[in-house]
Amino acid sequence: MRFLQLFFLSILFAVPTANVVSQKLSFRLGERIIVDLENGRFDMKLDKHSFAEGALENGRPNGKWVRFFANGTKAAKVHYRQGLKDGDWHFFHANGRPKAILKFENGKRVGHWKSFWPSGTAQMEILHGKNGNKEIKYFLEIDPKNSSLVEEEKYIYGKDSIVFHRKYFGRNRPYLIEKLKNGAPDSLWIRFHESGAVWEKLMYEDGKLITAVLMRDAVHNPLDVGYFANGSGLLKRYRPDGSLFSEVQYKEGEKHGRAWYYQNGKIAANGSHRNNLKVGTWKFYSESGNLKYEIDFYDAQEQWAYVTVYGNSGFEREESEYWKGLRHGLARTYSFLNELESEKHYSFGYLHGSYSEFLKAGNLRSSGAYAFGLKVGTWKYFNPSGRTTFEELFVRNPSIDTNSVQFFDMNDVQNVPLKSSVIWSKLKNPKDRDLLRFDMLVDEHPAYLFEPEVSYSQFAGGRSMALVYSEFLATVKKDLNSEVKGELVLRSLVDEFGFPVSSKIELGLGFGYDEAILQSLQLPLIYLPAELHGLPAVGKYRHEISID
Repeated sequence: MRFLQLFFLSILFAVPTANVVSQKLSFRLGERIIVDLENGRFDMKLDKHSFAEGALENGRPNGKWVRFFANGTKAAKVHYRQGLKDGDWHFFHANGRPKAILKFENGKRVGHWKSFWPSGTAQMEILHGKNGNKEIKYFLEIDPKNSSLVEEEKYIYGKDSIVFHRKYFGRNRPYLIEKLKNGAPDSLWIRFHESGAVWEKLMYEDGKLITAVLMRDAVHNPLDVGYFANGSGLLKRYRPDGSLFSEVQYKEGEKHGRAWYYQNGKIAANGSHRNNLKVGTWKFYSESGNLKYEIDFYDAQEQWAYVTVYGNSGFEREESEYWKGLRHGLARTYSFLNELESEKHYSFGYLHGSYSEFLKAGNLRSSGAYAFGLKVGTWKYFNPSGRTTFEELFVRNPSIDTNSVQFFDMNDVQNVPLKSSVIWSKLKNPKDRDLLRFDMLVDEHPAYLFEPEVSYSQFAGGRSMALVYSEFLATVKKDLNSEVKGELVLRSLVDEFGFPVSSKIELGLGFGYDEAILQSLQLPLIYLPAELHGLPAVGKYRHEISID
């Protein structure tokens, strides 16, 4: 393996041999990146200009690190103490003005964090308190001299509770005031119309809705709340324009019984709840009134559901098992003539298991198997008479890190607001976003229109490192298994400066390829960090590496 590591370095970084003179190592990555290591000093150049420099001690950053723009001005100036983030961290815009200020003590976030728009006005603030308590504020720029508060969040950690407060603002007036205790609604929730008039007041106790205190339209007229009292009965809720949004039955503060949701005066969804969980069959409709989805929540507690997705004609459809928002189990597709077109299996959202496609009259078109989204083993293809036309052999042994598989991945950029569409856009199956969270997504409160500025971790070079990895793996096939083909996914955790904290194989191919990639990560490469509303954030970068 030591030989493999050295061989990897010599190939990957496109130098015949690594130059090691007086503890100096130089290597090149593609056409644009050169890294020099000498006596623990790290210097990374991009297009012949300094990109990042600092000291490494036992492979960990130590002391002052600096990142530069192409014109030589500083983009970031930070400090590490034996691998731990420490002290004041300063980031700059290309125009030289402050971009962000962060503060750490022995790796812990402390003090007042701030980010600024290029004009210098406030963009985001996080005040870190004791015991993990923090306050977060988001601002939108009005003009080069002013910015306006649009969202405020507060986290308070007690001995046995976590209390979360949130306010949305528009035109310096609140839109929404809410409180969560241990993740459940608590106390008085107040929503406001854009005019500033109160829209609705709802009283919660320990996660249960007890009283609809007030509901009014935009011109202060009272709205019919239904026959709801002491947490039980039918509750009506409305959109900002006064149109009916939902009619939901409650029992002792929990959704329990029938529910109807409306859009443009038409039923958009209906079904039943039991103890706040969707149960039984739910139906979802398009704006034209056609049935779009049908979901059988046959085990709501464990979040199992059987989903039918209908095509435009209303006849063609796909039937799939879901678990926690991921396809997991058997799936079938049918044509508009109700003929079976395919039968396949999923695991954690990936194709996994037997896979068959059919011609008319039930004859096989193709058959084979997948393992975590990759074809494996022997695949056969047939003509209409049933004869085999050709076969393919796929040699690989895929595996996944199940901890990386989530209903939605909130950790690609830390602290993204939950209601933001940035979160919903990360669903494994984007076309199914409204299936299991419908009553949250259709609530078009004006406050939810706020979207924070988000950018994900990026590789610094113009040429994808994944392509370089692919070229390397192609050269070492003779030392591994030359028949292996497919896609390997490497995920790196990148800190606020751009330093890769850790890396792991999210989707592996086996046969030594996973180990070969991991062996290459002894020397760091600096990334461009993720950002949340201008504030550098811990993020994840995925290298999708193709092996042909």
